[in-house]
Amino acid sequence: MDELKQIHAQVITTGLARLTYTTSKILAFCTTSETGDMNYAEIVYNQVVIPTVFDFNTMIMGYSKSSKPNKGLEIYARVQNEGFEPNGRAFPALTKDCSSISAPYQVHGQVMKFGQGCDVYVVSSIINIYSKFGAIKIARQVFDESLNKNVVCWTSLIRGYYGNGLSDEARQVFDSMPERNDDSRFPFMQKET
Repeated sequence: MDELKQIHAQVITTGLARLTYTTSKILAFCTTSETGDMNYAEIVYNQVVIPTVFDFNTMIMGYSKSSKPNKGLEIYARVQNEGFEPNGRAFPALTKDCSSISAPYQVHGQVMKFGQGCDVYVVSSIINIYSKFGAIKIARQVFDESLNKNVVCWTSLIRGYYGNGLSDEARQVFDSMPERNDDSRFPFMQKET
């Protein structure tokens, strides 16, 4: 991080900080690198004059992996207040930021509002978060209503059932899957060993 801070200082003194691309790269390193620093990322983020959707998503994803996941929800609220429309990259990270049962409903509502309900990765993240909170019936409803289902969506539902102690239901879903890979067998492989 010391080297990045030196680079950032050079970027500021040379006037390159006004270029979105440059600050976005610094921000991405702070949030995604193993040696990154979310506190420094927040400093960089707050200095960005015109943040982009990439910057918002980067911060949301960074907080989803941090000890302060609720800050990702705060960033999302700020995005909304500034008039930005989120893209599909924001929602899977937002579901990781949910710390109470009401939050998945709110995120799911936003997914539908912004037309991201067809994105299989968004759908699978919604299924995962409902399952995490034991709302497996709602997770199943999300799955059933999804027009596009790939192995990720099927696996999310299987893991949701299995994680909630419903191994018979998980097996039924697994058996009805049109396409399988090693990841979709994961819950059953664990139980057998």
